[in-house]
Amino acid sequence: MRYVLSGMAGFLLGEFLNIYVLAKWKIKVKGRYFPFRSVCSTAIGQGFLSIIVDSLAFYGKVTNQQLLTMMFSGWAIKMIYSLCFVMPAWALVHHLKKRENIDVYDTKTNFNPFKF
Repeated sequence: MRYVLSGMAGFLLGEFLNIYVLAKWKIKVKGRYFPFRSVCSTAIGQGFLSIIVDSLAFYGKVTNQQLLTMMFSGWAIKMIYSLCFVMPAWALVHHLKKRENIDVYDTKTNFNPFKF
């Protein structure tokens, strides 16, 4: 149960940060640099996810060195995947934008996760 709850908490915060940073940087750079924005927002979101999940799930069960190694290793593996798939994702996004003639900017999006 400890791992499930820590996973949910980490997922919610990590993915929220990923989406928020990606959307805000898109506005700031006027939609350019998708690969850079994607990798950086993933690094931030997955960093928080790894820290939260591993800390809540494993603190006190492993040594601090093992915990840090686990956090960094998990984050590094996720970043390798991010780097491998960012260019295919960029190509797909580019294709869809051209085909649908749409490019959405989240200028009026309320990112408050507690607003219903």
